[in-house]
Amino acid sequence: MWYYEFNHQPVGPVSQEAIAELLATGKINALTLVWQEGMPDWKHLGETALAALSRTAVPMAPTPIAAAPRTRRRRRDRRARPTGGQIRH
Repeated sequence: MWYYEFNHQPVGPVSQEAIAELLATGKINALTLVWQEGMPDWKHLGETALAALSRTAVPMAPTPIAAAPRTRRRRRDRRARPTGGQIRH
C-alpha cells in the first residue's frame, strides 16, 4: 500500500493499481511524493518502484556547463601598419 502527497497533504493508503489510475488521469505524476512502509523518507514517484507505471521520468537537474575562460584579444600594434595606402620598405 502506498501514500501520495496531494495539495501538501498525505493521501492513502492506496493500492498500486490506484496509483496507476491516478497517473493515467494526470492527477499525479513522476514528481509526486510517495511513501510506503519501510521507506525512510518520501520520494518522488519516479524514483521508486512505481516509476515503471509512469510514462514520464523524473527530470534531472541540468548539468551546469562551465563557461569557457575569457581570453583577452591581443591588440594590434597600430604603429606597425602602413598609413595612407603606402607600403613602407
